Amino acid sequence: MKKLKLKITAVFLIALTLVFSASCAKSEPKYQSDKILVYCTEGAKSWYKDLFSTYNTYCSANKNLNLSYQVDYVTFENEIELYNKMSTEIMAGGGPDIFLTNQYLPFEKMIEAKLFANVDEIFKENGEKLDTSNLNKNVLDSGIFHGERYIVPLIYSPNIHISSKRVMEKFNMPTEQNSAITYSDKDFFNTLLKYSGEYNLYTQSYDSSLLSEIICDYIDFNKKEIDLDNKEFKDILDIVTKLINANKNIDDASEDSNYKESIFTDELYNFASLQESFMDWEGSYEDIRDIHVFLNKEHQDDTVIYRGPVRNKDDSIGTIEFGIAVNKNSKKKEKVIEFIKYALSDDGQSHLTRRSAVTGFPINYNVLEKRIKNAADIEDSKGRIVGVESEIMKACIDAVKNVKKCELNRSYYKGQIIGGLVWKYADGKLPKNKFIRQLTTATKFYLEE
Repeated sequence: MKKLKLKITAVFLIALTLVFSASCAKSEPKYQSDKILVYCTEGAKSWYKDLFSTYNTYCSANKNLNLSYQVDYVTFENEIELYNKMSTEIMAGGGPDIFLTNQYLPFEKMIEAKLFANVDEIFKENGEKLDTSNLNKNVLDSGIFHGERYIVPLIYSPNIHISSKRVMEKFNMPTEQNSAITYSDKDFFNTLLKYSGEYNLYTQSYDSSLLSEIICDYIDFNKKEIDLDNKEFKDILDIVTKLINANKNIDDASEDSNYKESIFTDELYNFASLQESFMDWEGSYEDIRDIHVFLNKEHQDDTVIYRGPVRNKDDSIGTIEFGIAVNKNSKKKEKVIEFIKYALSDDGQSHLTRRSAVTGFPINYNVLEKRIKNAADIEDSKGRIVGVESEIMKACIDAVKNVKKCELNRSYYKGQIIGGLVWKYADGKLPKNKFIRQLTTATKFYLEE
């Protein structure tokens, strides 16, 4: 165990230079700007461009602001270059003014290291208060950790999938809208294993990414509680491992294995496509024909929304698709306040939830109702209003409105912290008990050390 911990420590210190870098970085040149600084890769810039450019225009036109309130990009060729620069600057008391939550960052460790400012305190220090009267409080408060608002969620998505009633009946599952599949539904997963040659869960093939998703459901990152010794977890681990191995055997034996039907996508595409029906569209029917797949009579009658797989059937969990955190080092917090207010306003939320690379729903209720009206006004190829009165569209709206809590993306944890272990286990190079022990050690070290 000591040898393992030393190995984890070595890897961890390298991977988390952002938080624990011991290099003397004060001689590093800092990017100078009186505007709000955002760091991102050149490729990711397009994801945020619409919101930030609109905000910059807003600053130019607002007589109470000036150009220094605008957002200024610092772009990097790749993530490694970005993180190295960000790491050294943070340790030297600098860095960007805001962090973006869909970046590949160890947010749990950054929160623990108190690298983020408390947004409520920033508002208070500047004689203001964050207006939450027209915002989804469940989603907004998902940014509170240890009693302080370190993250401001801006857009979110419910964790749901779309399936076919005829398929789910074959699996003896309920077909009521927004039913939940839980990890304790052993009959479902065993039937899935039985039909592994015909069906996938919701990916093209089973791999370590599915295991990583399941692992995260048995960890409370906020309370630092690890439940990987749970019998339910061990049972689902066994089944998913068998699915992975069965899929490998099928892939080896058949060139057509990639064309298996997926329980949660099928010809119905996926939830991301359905989300697009709520966005602003100026294209022709042909441009949005994928949306209409969900809305014609044949598919309306056969389509069902499922939550999960989840641990508990009452879980209504969502994901923070895009949000921001404020660098505690920032000297421009009063300017960041103006950006946050704009990003949560009707105008800002409208621009943020237009058709873009980051799909999701607005946290602002006014804009959400506008998005629902967009879906209600969609016409088919003959000019007939399709609307949101169908069973599937009503279920989608209910799922969006009924999210009780949203989570940050765990891409850093799944990639840097447990990625190697999960890959080795999925590849049959680690026995289950050893895998769980090492997984627990790595996770505990990440959360507590």
